[in-house]
Order: sequence, then structure tokens, then C-alpha cells
Amino acid sequence: MAQPPRRPRLTLAILGVVSVVALSSCTGDDPEPSVSPTGSASSSASTTTSTPLRDQSALVLGAQLPPVAGSSTGDVAGAPATLNVATVVATKGGSVLTFWHTGTEKMLVNAGDLSWEAQPVLVDVAEQKVYEPVTFVDEQGDTRCLCTDAAYIGGVPQPRTIFFPQLPDTVTTVEVRQAGFDKPISVPVTR
Repeated sequence: MAQPPRRPRLTLAILGVVSVVALSSCTGDDPEPSVSPTGSASSSASTTTSTPLRDQSALVLGAQLPPVAGSSTGDVAGAPATLNVATVVATKGGSVLTFWHTGTEKMLVNAGDLSWEAQPVLVDVAEQKVYEPVTFVDEQGDTRCLCTDAAYIGGVPQPRTIFFPQLPDTVTTVEVRQAGFDKPISVPVTR
């Protein structure tokens, strides 16, 4: 009985070893950087300079809310609250509202008031035009606003921002309105 040729088996074995070596060298893991215990510079030449670390805690902990341009009382998620508006800044790409709520502590996450439909809107009274927050669809298919969020009202105020479409150059004042707040807040548009 004739033996099968050994050449194909040898070729397959060599290809298998080469594949294993190739795959093991292509893991994408970078080697761990070496840390100098003395903090001295490495022996390789470098053109970058190192900025020394500085304590920034006073700057962060001393941060203050911007001045309030206008306020309105009402309720959010059934809890009494005050809507405080700081600024509406218009740029060539869009407009940004900075605001926050204060009042009785209320969890907004459980109340469903984190949706974009519950957020404040900008109103150009002269043109009778309402600007809603810019939205996008996330990977789960939910529509979200391009905005920062707060989980609750109460305690330390949480400044928030909402991105809106670009306001025309002729708009110098807008009203900020939110469902649950009867009185609109008129604020100048900063450019």
C-alpha cells in the first residue's frame, strides 16, 4: 500500500505554525510603558516639554453659577421649582441656552422629565417662531436632545446647557419657555 505524500502535511504544519506566530504578534497590545522611579527623563531625545501638575481644586471648588438673567416659578415633574436662565449665546453654528432649576428635591430620572420634549424652548416673539432643542437618534433608536442633563432638582444647582438651531442675526432677544412654568423669561441674545 502506498503512503500518501508527506509534502502536503509538512506544508500544512508549517502554515499552521506561521499562522499561530502571526496571530500572536498581532494582538494590538502595546507594551507596558516603563516608569522611571526617579522621575528623570528617558534616554531618548524628546522635543516635548512637560507641564508640572498644579492643584486646581480651588478653581473647581470655587466655581460659581453665572448671573441669572431671569427666573420663573412653576413645577417640574409635579414638584415646585424655579427655572433660572443665565444666557442665550448665538453663534454661526447654533445657539446655546444655559439654565438650571432650583426647588424641592425631585428625582427627574424616575419622573420621565429627561426627554427632549420636556426641555425649555427658545421663542422669537417678533417672528412667532419656536426653536426646539437639536436632537439625534441614539444607538437604541431613542431620540435625545443635544444637551447636558441633571438627575434631580434640589441641593446644589446643576447648570445645564441645550444646543438649539442657529438664531437669525436679527434676533436680539428671545423668550425661554418651559412646560409647567407660566411666565416666559425674556433674555438678550449674546453674540
